Amino acid sequence: MQREVNWPRGVRFYPLDCGFGPQIHVQGGLSCARMDKKLSFNLNLFQELQVGDEKIHVIVSDGYRGARHPLARDLCLYRLGLFNMCLSEAFCTNRNLRCSIESLFCRVKQRTQDRIQELIQVEEDEKDWEKDDEVESIHTIREDEWLPELHSTVIAIKGNAVVVGGPGAFVVALVCSEGLKWLTPKDDGNMNLLEATKQPEDILIMATLSFKKLDSLTIKEAVGNDVVQTTKVLSELDLADKDSTVLVVKFEG
Repeated sequence: MQREVNWPRGVRFYPLDCGFGPQIHVQGGLSCARMDKKLSFNLNLFQELQVGDEKIHVIVSDGYRGARHPLARDLCLYRLGLFNMCLSEAFCTNRNLRCSIESLFCRVKQRTQDRIQELIQVEEDEKDWEKDDEVESIHTIREDEWLPELHSTVIAIKGNAVVVGGPGAFVVALVCSEGLKWLTPKDDGNMNLLEATKQPEDILIMATLSFKKLDSLTIKEAVGNDVVQTTKVLSELDLADKDSTVLVVKFEG
């Protein structure tokens, strides 16, 4: 049975063409700050869903690191748009956050596959047109340049429950009173989900894979009350020279 879902348009954070953040986002009980270094291939989508009497916050991080095809960025933007479009379908039909995330990835994967087939057909229809010899064929796009299982991470928050799903393209850490808990799925290209319980003042950190090399105590000591300053310090600590994005989420109340 379908449940009533009220949801606004998602908010996308796109990195600047030059320079870096911070970029700020406040939504409901969440305060978020994002910082990019010199170069970033990572995008974020924030959504607050009202499913019946339940409020669910969803954060999607997506990227196209390592993709060689000229259409890789366009497919990343398209994929992020699909996540936004499919959220209500996935979360209104499943009360369990794990099932919702699995359903979301499945929907996005299928529609991305459909998009690839559309692009292939367009190229086929235009094959008799005069083309620049340097333009790469759509047929050369590899699966790892578009599959959401390889480039996307989803965090769903409902009450004190946090579920993280994805392939490990991004690292996720929960900084709480007990210390630091890594909520990073395995980097094997498969759908993995991890769960945690949060407290009101906990901090959630999402970053690129280089962040995992930092010492846990170093990360814990960098966290302060100001979410923007915390993001800035963590970004400076990240060992990556250029391709680095750090997103810090603070739970209010």
